[in-house]
Amino acid sequence: MEELVMRLEKSEHPFLWVLCMDIAGGMLATLLEGFKERTKDHGVIVKWVPRVKFLSHPSVGGFLSHCGWNSHLESMSLGIPILGWPYYTDQFLDCRFCKDVWKIGIDIEGVDVDENLVSKREEIEKGVMRLMEGPQEEEI
Repeated sequence: MEELVMRLEKSEHPFLWVLCMDIAGGMLATLLEGFKERTKDHGVIVKWVPRVKFLSHPSVGGFLSHCGWNSHLESMSLGIPILGWPYYTDQFLDCRFCKDVWKIGIDIEGVDVDENLVSKREEIEKGVMRLMEGPQEEEI
């Protein structure tokens, strides 16, 4: 979470972060101290949104998702590309289908079903850049 917080803070892309505040206790609450103020020009944190209504908005350019099945169905039906960041059970398989079979999204490099990897800030930043701006020159 520290990596995500740091990348969102440095990002120049607008974001909406749906974050259940029950989960945001402990260390995450400490990380978020001052975060809202520092990102107020390009970011918003909310407890909940009606996801289909949100994803339907024309300003949405992509969806950073844990790759749950409902997230995939909603994104696919609305044509919103997904940046997959799975962390639990079938989300890894869903992410692979999104990327490799349906070709409707990408993933954060280093995320693998067989390993318990922590995604580094550079991988998160690169994934967001690929999602929002297309492949970088070194990838072409």
